[in-house]
Amino acid sequence: MNATSTSQPAQPQFGHQDWQRILDAVSDGLIITDPHFTILFVNRAFAALSGVDASSLVGKKCHDVFTCELCSTPKCPLTALQSLDEQLVFDHEPHCKNGKHAPWIVTITAYPDASGAIGGYIERFTDASAFRQV
Repeated sequence: MNATSTSQPAQPQFGHQDWQRILDAVSDGLIITDPHFTILFVNRAFAALSGVDASSLVGKKCHDVFTCELCSTPKCPLTALQSLDEQLVFDHEPHCKNGKHAPWIVTITAYPDASGAIGGYIERFTDASAFRQV
């Protein structure tokens, strides 16, 4: 009697460059940070929104790149997410170190590490200036 194999479809294997291309294809700006707010990744859309070169942001703390009344305070959304198990969505007009500022809709989600603890944060920035002109 032959055993019938129930083969699963092969799962795609993604490398670092594959993920870079995938995240760069997203039209909203994305920043991925570690749990200590160090920027690990910035996509092209965020670089265009902020006017800052993406490669110059990687390795820096988010509060070293942006200045606003929330940075480095208990009201910082990333700090707030450390004690919440939800997603935050809010309007924000940060001032980038390069002087550029624009209204954004910001969505921040914590992502887990392998043990289930907070592994970092995914921040999505949508340019809200077109919405405000309507």
